[in-house]
Amino acid sequence: MFVLPVFAAESSWTADQIIERLIARSEQAQPAGAGRWHRCRRVTIAEELDENGRVTRTKTRELRVASTNGVETVRPWKEGEEMVPESDDDDVIREDGDREVRKPKGKGRSKPESGSKSGRKGKKESRELGEEVFRQFQYTLEGEELVRGRTNFVLRFSGKPGLSGGDMGERLIRSFQGRLWIDATDFELSKVDARIGRTFDVLGGIAASIQKLEFQMERQPIADGLWETGMVATEIQGRKVFSSIRSRYRMEQDRFEGGRKVPTGSSVPGGQP
Repeated sequence: MFVLPVFAAESSWTADQIIERLIARSEQAQPAGAGRWHRCRRVTIAEELDENGRVTRTKTRELRVASTNGVETVRPWKEGEEMVPESDDDDVIREDGDREVRKPKGKGRSKPESGSKSGRKGKKESRELGEEVFRQFQYTLEGEELVRGRTNFVLRFSGKPGLSGGDMGERLIRSFQGRLWIDATDFELSKVDARIGRTFDVLGGIAASIQKLEFQMERQPIADGLWETGMVATEIQGRKVFSSIRSRYRMEQDRFEGGRKVPTGSSVPGGQP
């Protein structure tokens, strides 16, 4: 990520106006999402750490991803292979908790156990930040910076005072603070750098306690005005009942192809997802 400060006249935009444009852009993109598709390579690295921050276990995966209408199909990456998703391919990855399960070959395929996540057959809905999340925070405009050669507004954010209630996930989201980079042309979220501002306890710390939780994300335009995530990274440190938790996760995506849905009868080199 190439970032440089922009030394220019003070922006005529306010932080609230920028956020409203960001929300409006998100809402406009959702109906158009029915025609969205992309494919890319995805590399994930999950690390478990000891109490001194040393890596004790690493799991790396290299995948090919095809997404149509926000639904993903993932498979092992094979260099030079066309990423043409077929739902009946034998190598589609199904996610069942922390395990990877391959679809059995042949006609006699076993059925997933009741309640198992493996029924998703490697497909999952992608989730994007929306209005309900952005409304949880207050913002301050810090200035402008160049990101990948594009002008971005830089906003500092923290949870709105006075908000309370909600489920555990909503309360955890409100505990974050940090900075947002918003593209000044497309008003798309370009970059996030966030962390929880205080220890987050579950059931008063009896069930779990999170002392550190950091989140970074980078997004980029790929084609036809579409933006996709290029990187996500998290680091967590805390305790669950009597066990300590300390881990890092990083996901990077590249080799993007994408656009609006191809009309029936048209063709895309390598096949459309």
